[in-house]
Amino acid sequence: MQQVDCAIAAGDYQQALNWLERSRQIAPATGNSEAYQERLGLILAGLEPRSQGETVSFALARSFLQGRAYLRAYQVLFPLWLSHRQQQQESPEPWLTAALSEALAGLVEAAWPPALLSGDTLERNHRLSIAQGWLMRLVQVNPHSLYAHYLLGRAAYDLHNYRSCLAEMSILLALSLDNDLRSSAYTYIGLAEIALGHSLQGREALLTAVTLDPDYRNNTAREALSGLH
Repeated sequence: MQQVDCAIAAGDYQQALNWLERSRQIAPATGNSEAYQERLGLILAGLEPRSQGETVSFALARSFLQGRAYLRAYQVLFPLWLSHRQQQQESPEPWLTAALSEALAGLVEAAWPPALLSGDTLERNHRLSIAQGWLMRLVQVNPHSLYAHYLLGRAAYDLHNYRSCLAEMSILLALSLDNDLRSSAYTYIGLAEIALGHSLQGREALLTAVTLDPDYRNNTAREALSGLH
C-alpha cells in the first residue's frame, strides 16, 4: 500500500487507483479490508469531476465482483471499457481492463461444464458454447490473456473444431514460456492433428509435450503416444 499512499500524497489519484487495484490482484483478500476501502474513498474523492461518473461505476462494479455477481459487474464495466477505447483510440486504463477481465473470467468459470456433465453431450456442448462467447470477449479486452487462449483451445477441441484448437494453442505458444502450459498446449495440438488425420504431426507435437514434462505430470500426452501405432 506504500505506493498507493505516495500517489495519493502526490495528488496523482489515477495512478493511486492503478496501484490499489494491483495490490488487490496480488492479495485479493485486501479488497475487503478497511485500509482498502479507506484508500478507495480518498481516491474517488480526489479524482477530477469529469471522471467521477466512471469511478463511481467502477466502485459499484468492484462491489459486484466481491459478491461474485460477475454478470452485473460486466454490465457496468464493458460499456465503460468501450467508451475508453473509442475516446482514447488506445488500450483503456490497466485497472479497467483488469477488473473487466476478472468479471469475464468469473462468467467463463460459471459457464464451463463441470466434470459430472461428461455424459450429457448436449448440455456440455451448450455450456462450452456459452463459455466460448465470454472467452472471445475476454480476448477482445485482453488479447494477451493466456487463460482465454488456452480455454478457447480446449473448448474448440471438445466441440470437435480442431482447426480452431490448433490456432488458439499456437497463439498460446507464442505468448507463454511456461513449460507446463506449453506441454499442455502441445498435447492438444497433437490430439487435434491426430483427429484431423495428421498422425505424423500429431506424434511430433505429443513428443514435444512429453519433452516439456520431465516431472511426468502430463499423463494425457504419454497415454496418447502409447496409443499410436
